[in-house]
Amino acid sequence: MARCRGAILFAWLSAASAVLHAQRPLHVVQPADIVALAQVSKAQPSPDGSQIAYEVDTDAGSAIWLVGSDGAHAARALVSGEGSPNSPAWSPDGASLAFLSRAPVAAATATDSHQAGSNGSAAATSGQQIWLASPANGKLEPLTHLPLRISGFRWSHDGRRIAFLTKGGDVQPAAPEHDEHVLDRPQPNTRLWIYDVGTRQAHPLTQPDIHIVAFDWSPDDAHLVASTSPTSRTNDVENVLSVVTMDASSGVIERRIPGGLSRRKVLWSPDGHRLAYFRLAPTTDVGFLVMYDLRTSTEQVVADTRKATFEDMDWSNDGDALFGLALQGTRYSIARINAASGQTVSSQPLQGAVEKIAISHDGRTFAYVQETSSHPGEIYVARHGRERQLTVTNPQVQTWLLGTQREIRWTARSDGRTVSAVLLLPPDYDPHKRYRTIVHLHGGPSAGWDQGFHGSWYDWGVILASHGYVVLLPNPRGSDGAGTAFGMANDRDWGHAEFQDIMDGVDQVVAEGITDPERMGVGGWSYGGYLTAWVATHTNRFKAAVAGAAMTDLFGMATTTDIAPDFLDRYFGPLAANAANYDAHSPARYLRDCQTPVLVMGGEDDARVPFSQGMAMYRGLRFLGKDTQMVLYPREPHFFGEPAHQRDSLERMLAWYDAHLGP
Repeated sequence: MARCRGAILFAWLSAASAVLHAQRPLHVVQPADIVALAQVSKAQPSPDGSQIAYEVDTDAGSAIWLVGSDGAHAARALVSGEGSPNSPAWSPDGASLAFLSRAPVAAATATDSHQAGSNGSAAATSGQQIWLASPANGKLEPLTHLPLRISGFRWSHDGRRIAFLTKGGDVQPAAPEHDEHVLDRPQPNTRLWIYDVGTRQAHPLTQPDIHIVAFDWSPDDAHLVASTSPTSRTNDVENVLSVVTMDASSGVIERRIPGGLSRRKVLWSPDGHRLAYFRLAPTTDVGFLVMYDLRTSTEQVVADTRKATFEDMDWSNDGDALFGLALQGTRYSIARINAASGQTVSSQPLQGAVEKIAISHDGRTFAYVQETSSHPGEIYVARHGRERQLTVTNPQVQTWLLGTQREIRWTARSDGRTVSAVLLLPPDYDPHKRYRTIVHLHGGPSAGWDQGFHGSWYDWGVILASHGYVVLLPNPRGSDGAGTAFGMANDRDWGHAEFQDIMDGVDQVVAEGITDPERMGVGGWSYGGYLTAWVATHTNRFKAAVAGAAMTDLFGMATTTDIAPDFLDRYFGPLAANAANYDAHSPARYLRDCQTPVLVMGGEDDARVPFSQGMAMYRGLRFLGKDTQMVLYPREPHFFGEPAHQRDSLERMLAWYDAHLGP
């Protein structure tokens, strides 16, 4: 059934692609178009690099696809169905592909010969389990039947074991007798388990007192390295990560490496000598890439004189080099780093935006999902410095009326730093005309706009440009893409620090005759919403603002967010001693100065930036008789999941700007 559905989906995509080759008039991009895009992720090359497995997510669920890296044949669906298969990973011999899926309960019976629980008795499954697919014949079989939800796994190098993560122990928790919600009630930690492929048995490796976040095998499969947090609380997982190594048979912790991590990923080098991970810089979320030498117990910071920010990494097959995915300004490249010296020795530029890279076991093939300015994410491979696109998952984009984009830069008047940005121009842009312009601000703070496809429900660039707007996407201080010092340059100075960088960019596009200074808007989501609120309360140059999931009262944010206390503590210091500074950088304290009509949006179930933050701005502006609206979306967390809500938020954003900036 699953394979049949995949074949139907593939046939539909092939037919759609053929139809779209015919000449058809282009149409203005609408919110429904953006929400309907299929999302491509998790590119995984086979050990010999000949095939790439990847995940495609749609409103109907997820599916696993395969495509040959030579580009000779179209992609095909391998696994799909109601279980939403995801997270493909090749077996070391390349013969099988493991993945996660919601296994049917009926598959686990008392006489099942495939998998018993760790206590020797079979149990009904609960949530995602590990499955195995054969690309050669399409055969599917479940590997695990545990009363647990598996959230991540990795094959051992010899293919005999699979290590996986799951929350809690080996029994289902009892159903609660009451429906009270006790805040910060202790939750089970995620434990590391080991599955033996030969015996079809699984057992927990780590103890309940340590929370495992991500992990990797040592090359001899005798040890594991893991990023861990003290508890499973969101604050600890996001802000209090550290590295340990452990024995792969007993789970005994062998080494603890102190210090915080900025990202969860941690990898063991193929030669067994080093670990690679991202160290957390002080006073910011920006991280820097480091290698830890296990022989000398010393840490080496990867050097890159380009002032780039490393976003991801993977080892070469021999361990002599670490490949880092680097963002410099708004452009990505893959840097080759000498493992012994820590120096970047070469760099391959990429066409667009990439989040993750993966390297085949033979070291010859890079696989990744890449967005370009004219198309959302697709599977690419790189060999010998040459890129090749392998898939076309959203052929309908060929019928969209898209603008163009380029990188621009300016010098900050405050201190001479270079600030980069992406500038999107509408279709048929006329350099002799001035245009309505939206300044779109990114989240983070440690994130950055890039040369990708700016089309999602919270990335509004494509849809705004298609509707005739110029869109300026600045990377002010605090952003990625300009090195650690630039990322730390908003320390203790949110709002103030970025404001002048943003306005310097606005002045540049006005001076160049691109932007109509009387028809400018500003907007953003999350930290972009915070900056939007700050800009709207510190200048009257904008005629409309859209603040999504915006922090507006930092004292209230520090005491209600799910990443308290460490997130804001890192940027502003302990709350009790720095309350005045928290207030000084809260947009809600400056509402009397706001002359900009503000649309406030948020999710009712947002634990990251509770909707009370947006409510403070909305109610405050209402009390003062200002032009404002607020829309709350039920059931939605920080990033919306329901397509109807995603579409509605885009429609309201467009309508707000159109109403206040004119046609």
